[in-house]
Amino acid sequence: MKLVLLPGLDGTGKLFAPLIEALPSSIDIQVITYPLNKEQSYNELIEYVKQNLPEEEFVLLAESFSGPIAYQVALSKPKQLKSLILVATFLENPRPFLLKFIPS
Repeated sequence: MKLVLLPGLDGTGKLFAPLIEALPSSIDIQVITYPLNKEQSYNELIEYVKQNLPEEEFVLLAESFSGPIAYQVALSKPKQLKSLILVATFLENPRPFLLKFIPS
């Protein structure tokens, strides 16, 4: 079974290096990095992740920014998905009142 990692806001997955180093080499790991050449919406990133999922059974681990993306992917019920792990993330804005301070 494969462990698929979705990165935080940096989009590169480089911050997974210590985790990957600490895991046994017997674990097959795939890091899905996000395209950095253009801005993409959450919906575009959800589709991007779906297109890059393995065909074999996998566990999906999402950090921070990728939590809502992984959640939506899981809701689409890919048959190969066996488990979802959310790390230091959120599924809805934890501080919606702060949005009023963002200039439109």
